[in-house]
Amino acid sequence: IRAVKRVYKELSGDERELEPKDIFDIAEGKLEGSREAAVQAFVQMGELTGEVMLPAANITDGLIVLGGGMTGAAKYIKPAILEVMRSKIRTLDGKELGRIPMKVYDLDNEAELAEFLKGEQRKMKIYDSEIEVDFDPQKRIGITVSKMGAGKAIAIGAYAFALDQLDRRNGVSRF
Repeated sequence: IRAVKRVYKELSGDERELEPKDIFDIAEGKLEGSREAAVQAFVQMGELTGEVMLPAANITDGLIVLGGGMTGAAKYIKPAILEVMRSKIRTLDGKELGRIPMKVYDLDNEAELAEFLKGEQRKMKIYDSEIEVDFDPQKRIGITVSKMGAGKAIAIGAYAFALDQLDRRNGVSRF
């Protein structure tokens, strides 16, 4: 929140004490102010968020779900996150490599969601056998915006955790 407010102030010269919702309204043209600075404040937040997510994506196997109050501005933030996470680096011989070893999908885009779910199915023979199994070698990670809100998601997670703890006390484990 402080970063979005600070960047907007720096870029626009606007000295009003605005909240991120106000800055979003400026970006949307609903409130007077520098639309370009407002959009850029959210874009910069997305770029920095993407930079922070890169190392986490390298060590986890899961989905990235954006949540919280700032997701109201996801239309400005998420494209910047995706751009950073899909960015390339160059080796000394000029070869381009992804900054992470997996393909990054926008799960809020129907075509990308379908591709994410499909993967790269192949047949693979089980060693020392004639049996073939389906195998998906594609490394991938998906990014989406929470549809239920952070509070509800946290409550559901806490509830599931509590149920699991009660089950474990009774000698049952679901996970």
